[in-house]
Amino acid sequence: MIALLPLLALQSATTHYRVSLEGGAQGDARLTQTKRPGGGKTVRLVATLRRGNATIEVHSESTFDANGSPLRKIQGYGPAGRAPQHETIVTFDANGANAVVRDHGVPKASTIALSSKLSRANAAETWFVSTKPKKGDVTTAWTFDPDNLEWVKTETTYLGPTKEGHLLHIVRREKTSEAVVDDAGVPVRLEEGGMKLVRE
Repeated sequence: MIALLPLLALQSATTHYRVSLEGGAQGDARLTQTKRPGGGKTVRLVATLRRGNATIEVHSESTFDANGSPLRKIQGYGPAGRAPQHETIVTFDANGANAVVRDHGVPKASTIALSSKLSRANAAETWFVSTKPKKGDVTTAWTFDPDNLEWVKTETTYLGPTKEGHLLHIVRREKTSEAVVDDAGVPVRLEEGGMKLVRE
């Protein structure tokens, strides 16, 4: 659903959101973005979603280097207050991604290669964190989808400032999503794949 893990913090702030999903589930989330000592960042998200009498907790954590390349991703979900029923842990090396998926504690490992000719450095992950894009800037990179265990071509365009913050358009699998981030690169609003996060 979303993204994963750090070590040392140079700067950290927690932001709270309202969450809604297609199908009627609603809830709240908290996001923490931490700058890493050697450059890059870690983004941690914990969301509690409710539909009827059911409550589920989703957590994700993504770590990127100074160029926006992924270093590690963790994603899981399960009943609130309990160990996750499903968890995916992904590390990266020169050949691609190494994933371990645990369903009810049973692990299954896989390797998902990415050609060295394809860039995984997503400069958009550095925008307003360590770099300042210009209106109209576009970056294209192959990003990793932990839900489907695959690399996905991702194009991000900075459309410029708005009253909310800085507007980004993101294209994956020929579908366009929208995000607004503040001057620190922290999301103000995010709409993607039937999910909507709005800062409280």
